[in-house]
Amino acid sequence: MDWKDIKPLKEYEARLIVKNYFLDRGFSILDIDPRALPPGKKSPDFIIKKDDDIKGYCEVKTPANIINPITNLYQWDTAFYKLRKFSHKARKQFSDYDPSHTKPWIIVFTSNHPQLNWKSFFNTLMGAVIFNGKILRDFRNMDFTIKTNKDLLSIDLILWFQINYIDRRNICQTRYFVNKEGRFTNEIKSLLNDFRSETEK
Repeated sequence: MDWKDIKPLKEYEARLIVKNYFLDRGFSILDIDPRALPPGKKSPDFIIKKDDDIKGYCEVKTPANIINPITNLYQWDTAFYKLRKFSHKARKQFSDYDPSHTKPWIIVFTSNHPQLNWKSFFNTLMGAVIFNGKILRDFRNMDFTIKTNKDLLSIDLILWFQINYIDRRNICQTRYFVNKEGRFTNEIKSLLNDFRSETEK
């Protein structure tokens, strides 16, 4: 298959993959119905529970890959801004639903395109394109990066699910980023232990 022909995951596909991931590990998932919320109120997608305890609130984001038709490569700048904007939007959803931040906030990013992968998001987290230890593009001092750093540091756990682009239900790689300055580091550590065998450092 030509990579430019890979169709991005639809939102409902991504949410189902994420739900099944948690369900397979003994969690229960409660959908948050936006229609049941007061007008204008935002929320994440799910409440994650185990043994009747709320373990966190989860928002699923499904960025599409943007291919440059000339180079047949994805546009890193586009991915950088898109991933950071998704994080900003998720933070607003979490803070609207859980303004006192009483439970861990978890974002799960999904991608079924080999060129939009954990390395893409690692670069986004760092604010720079890094290759073989060298910085090729540096966005760290941009106002947009500085502003959205606050969004990223408000999230307790970010998971990246790389989905097989042929079998669109199969997670072929997982990565995670833990906010070690957050208030829920112990809770996140316990959460990760529940699926340690599948989650890679």
